Amino acid sequence: MRLRNSSKTSKKADKKIEVKGILNSPTSARNNEEADEVNGINSQDRWSEANIQKVIKEWNLTEEEQAQLWSLHKDLVDINHWKNCPHVVMQFMQGPLGYSGAESSFRNMIKWRLKNNIDSVLKDYKPPQLLLDSLSNAVLEGLDYEGDPIYVKSRSSIDPSDLIKRFGQDTLLQHSIWTRELQTRGQWHHDYEQRMGRAVKGFTVIFDLKGISAKHVNSLSLELLKMGSELTNKYYVGMVKKLIIIRAPAIFRVMWISFKHFLPSAMTNQTEFASSDRYLDVLDKYMDREILPPCICPDSNGQLVKCMRSINMGVEPTTLPPPSKKDYVLADVSIWTKTETDEKDYVGVKVISISCGILHTARNGSARVAVA
Repeated sequence: MRLRNSSKTSKKADKKIEVKGILNSPTSARNNEEADEVNGINSQDRWSEANIQKVIKEWNLTEEEQAQLWSLHKDLVDINHWKNCPHVVMQFMQGPLGYSGAESSFRNMIKWRLKNNIDSVLKDYKPPQLLLDSLSNAVLEGLDYEGDPIYVKSRSSIDPSDLIKRFGQDTLLQHSIWTRELQTRGQWHHDYEQRMGRAVKGFTVIFDLKGISAKHVNSLSLELLKMGSELTNKYYVGMVKKLIIIRAPAIFRVMWISFKHFLPSAMTNQTEFASSDRYLDVLDKYMDREILPPCICPDSNGQLVKCMRSINMGVEPTTLPPPSKKDYVLADVSIWTKTETDEKDYVGVKVISISCGILHTARNGSARVAVA
């Protein structure tokens, strides 16, 4: 189901999300053309007739929508960046702002990526191990009934205010961007296209709120939710086709009253709540529960993308350990930040265990941690 809103782009001042001090290394992409080279994409082929016809077929576009896509191509011809391709532009066109807001939102996204060197985030950012262990995000190997991927975000029981105090909002922002880049590009996208014969159009998102309580409903928690929402709405447009919030306690409704105002109306219309006693019945409408991981459905053994095999779901921490020098020890996530050209590097990786999105592996006798 597509999110659509034909209203004009809001004239309200666009607050920019800037990333401080993370991606200014020598490996950062210097310009649009270099970004193409980094991602192995020939800029002359992005808008080829074959690619356009492929998008028209995959999205089942009407004649009006085809004309709009062509119009956006002409309007964006000055942008030489690997994101300027029919598929990504189509996601913006089908996003909450619709065709009328697609060009301006797409341009804002490109400016943001260049200013903050987002194209190289998977190379330049390394998450602190403690932060990685405290937050869970994963893409399931199984698909929803429409053949689209399922993204699971398991809400940590750790008080968000503790995470902000420990790591700072800038680090949490950096981590959120890194997570979204893992979600939206890389080898698993190539695997999906080989499997389904088409590119990823959007995700069904499961947001699991099990374990949160009144202590989590505070201004800092709301600020984190707002930050994540702004990232998705402004810079990762059109990726969420359905948002299912499960196991939300009654206290979350208080937060939702304030938080929903940060979401486009098209997004709130595609949001569904599922209580703790019937959330599996709700999920049954969109997917087979057998593909769900045990942390959501105890009787299932759903796998996560990227060589996920024997899954042993662990229990997430509920509190942070006392501050120490180990807080900023970086995780080795190299095997999960490879592009599709690095597929050979996945050979020899043995899965030990996984904690709802955090994969513990061993390779050549050394412990590693990877994010799905």
